[in-house]
Amino acid sequence: MKSTGLALLALFTSAALHAEPLDYLLRDGRFETTEGVIPNGCFAQLMTELNGDNTVAAVFVKRAALRGCIAANFPYPGGDETRVSYTVDEALANDTFKLTVCQSVDGSLRASCDRILVRFVNRPYQTGDTTTNVLSLEKLGEW
Repeated sequence: MKSTGLALLALFTSAALHAEPLDYLLRDGRFETTEGVIPNGCFAQLMTELNGDNTVAAVFVKRAALRGCIAANFPYPGGDETRVSYTVDEALANDTFKLTVCQSVDGSLRASCDRILVRFVNRPYQTGDTTTNVLSLEKLGEW
């Protein structure tokens, strides 16, 4: 019975994440929402750092209680967003994509690239008694 309960919880959680349509589209190799183009820095946050740190699993793209990455003052905290680019290598099922995210760096390395698997989801965000579904970008792994 315990495993059945977990399976039902996973089913309800999945349904909640996709209860509302996802507000994004891919146009000319760039992801956009009704709020505008998603900044490169939002994708860069999901990269594994040069020192091996791989600590960010998801980014709020749109507004939760405060600004999400798309409207943030600093879409790539701790980095220079102007040095970041990404390409969409493959679109998969379920709003999942294979991306190559690159950041130019000083020195002989010139650039650091990460091939990441990402998925767009609506994540529930609770503020007091109100729950809002927020468009988010999850890192599922590497390819």
